[in-house]
Amino acid sequence: MAAPDPFESAKLLIERAGEHVDDFKRKCDEFFKRKPYAQFVDTQSKPGKELYKLRLTEEIPVRWSTIVADAISNLRHALDHAIGASARAAGATRLKAVYFPFCGDAGELESTIRSIAGTNKHQMLTGILTAADSINIHAMTLFGSRDGLFIPGWDSSKNELTYAETPVGTELQYDLDVAFSVAFGDVEIVGGERVVPVLQKLGTKVLRIVSQIEAACRRGGYIT
Repeated sequence: MAAPDPFESAKLLIERAGEHVDDFKRKCDEFFKRKPYAQFVDTQSKPGKELYKLRLTEEIPVRWSTIVADAISNLRHALDHAIGASARAAGATRLKAVYFPFCGDAGELESTIRSIAGTNKHQMLTGILTAADSINIHAMTLFGSRDGLFIPGWDSSKNELTYAETPVGTELQYDLDVAFSVAFGDVEIVGGERVVPVLQKLGTKVLRIVSQIEAACRRGGYIT
């Protein structure tokens, strides 16, 4: 019978974090697949100009922030479990105060996880903070002027994307494709960054650290 893996709990926590990330990504993909936005022309904001805009008509459910928080929590605890496993393998008996050594200057990973893990779940995702991942306008034609501008810009306070500006009285014909993703709200270090890539990057780094801790234990003869 094979000996139990002392790092199993750490690996399971990382695996579970990955499942949370996959769940979050799936929910986001389904949300944006419905195209929850409306296109309109704003003739009031800029005199003499017509601003072609797209406004999201739904917000990302705030409860989804708990999925992100759970993923971060699992990664954080995976590091603690790995340190606990190594201490136990080395013969330590007092493990209550054993944890991964997070500190102010320990590097990007530590700072990022500590920052996100310490954020209130309701602050984790502040509405939709997405810049458009891609904006494709096919066969754009402006009638009545040559002064039209393609000026993509996202206003998170209004959940609006401005994608073109033309003089009043002109006609713009186009076919628009926009892809969105969800970003962190007011979170230190990762504020405005896209959620899924950040979590995937952290998961990869945590797995690498746990593997390095396990390898060090094997080299030291503490586990076989």
